[in-house]
Amino acid sequence: MFDAGLVDIYTISNTAEAGDIPKEGLIYGSSYWYEERSVGITRFYAALKMDVKIERLIRIWRDNSIDTSQICKIDEVQYRIVQVQHVKNEDGLEVTDLSLERLGETYDINGT
Repeated sequence: MFDAGLVDIYTISNTAEAGDIPKEGLIYGSSYWYEERSVGITRFYAALKMDVKIERLIRIWRDNSIDTSQICKIDEVQYRIVQVQHVKNEDGLEVTDLSLERLGETYDINGT
């Protein structure tokens, strides 16, 4: 459990220097060890109906501060968080499931 790798969570923010033209970039928030889950057929097709392609489903320890306005990065690939579900796992422990869609255009991280 939680041995698939490390996921970094970022917030989209203006990363331009004061006085420069605003530029959206990613500001680091937190990191978590995650467990890879299967994207079920129901979840996959329900998302497609809304023009969203869920490519990954991951599980982390519960964090109520994560929301769908954030971006995550796994192995240098950036994903939009499409859905956040706070659930209990089969052992009764509180976890958070994140449904992820791969970004077409990526953001600079911390203005780089």
